[in-house]
Amino acid sequence: MNSPLSPELRNRLARRLERGLPRCARPYAALAEALGTREDLVLAQIRAWRAEGLFRRFGLVVHHRALGIDANLMLVLDIPDARADATGLALAREPAITLCYQRRRSPPRWPYNLFCMIHGTSRTTVQAQADAILRRHGLADLPHACLFSLRAFKQRGGRYASPNPDRESGMPDPEVSLECPPGAPKQETSLDAAGRRILNRLQRGLPLVRYPWEALGAELGLDPDHIRARLADWLANGTLTRFGPMFDIEPLGGAFTLAALSVPEDRFDSVADLLREMPEVAHNYRREHFWNMWFVLACESPGHLDRTLAAIEAATRLTVLNLPKDETYHVGLHLPL
Repeated sequence: MNSPLSPELRNRLARRLERGLPRCARPYAALAEALGTREDLVLAQIRAWRAEGLFRRFGLVVHHRALGIDANLMLVLDIPDARADATGLALAREPAITLCYQRRRSPPRWPYNLFCMIHGTSRTTVQAQADAILRRHGLADLPHACLFSLRAFKQRGGRYASPNPDRESGMPDPEVSLECPPGAPKQETSLDAAGRRILNRLQRGLPLVRYPWEALGAELGLDPDHIRARLADWLANGTLTRFGPMFDIEPLGGAFTLAALSVPEDRFDSVADLLREMPEVAHNYRREHFWNMWFVLACESPGHLDRTLAAIEAATRLTVLNLPKDETYHVGLHLPL
């Protein structure tokens, strides 16, 4: 497919979009002006990226804990290799499963190769959903583990571009620290009916048209300026952690991996602080397991990823469990509100 923009402008556009979409009335025109090109070419490039599958969706990511969705389960299974694809595709059709991947085993430290995520408001309900899924697919007798998250330290969109971002647009850097002091009351966002409609719709993406907010307002029966104001408030208070395209960075030359550490209790907070300050760390959670510190790395190249893993081992003096992705079966983190 021919690209509407030159390689240089494509890279600059991707770097800007990684930092979030402008929240003005005509965001694609604002991007075009900053890049010195035309709005129709920016829109055509974004549509081309979407058609090529280079981003999963063009919309927002909710801080689900702020909305009361704080039962976060990572279900991992040891599936025979000959059955892995069929099982992954079958589990991907389960409505409760929001993410489903096959990842590389690391025996004997880590025997599991299929990873599924389930989110909900109740740990009991989420566990019951996982148990029912295992029974329904004849997987209950296979080795598996349920790793609930206990604390969330960091959540932001992964980036593949240079760590020296193009700041000409003045766009915000939506990066949210999710950690609350021990014993602090849980802060939840209260949504009215209009807020729920906006967030449910924007989880499916923003229209790729010249006046996206007018199109969205007409669809929802709401004032476009009201929608943009609500979005700005939610980004400011941490209800949203990102608004923009979620790039699949690997086809663009970047590298993702899921990794874990087994951190002694007396060092947990210091290691969490170290990872939180690293720009390559996109997500960071504590989970119930011997491998208790889990994080996602998003790097601009495979070499950068290798260097980052080595730097974490050197800084923490702990062994990193590296679990690169082999197959994606489902990416659909849509949380009905």
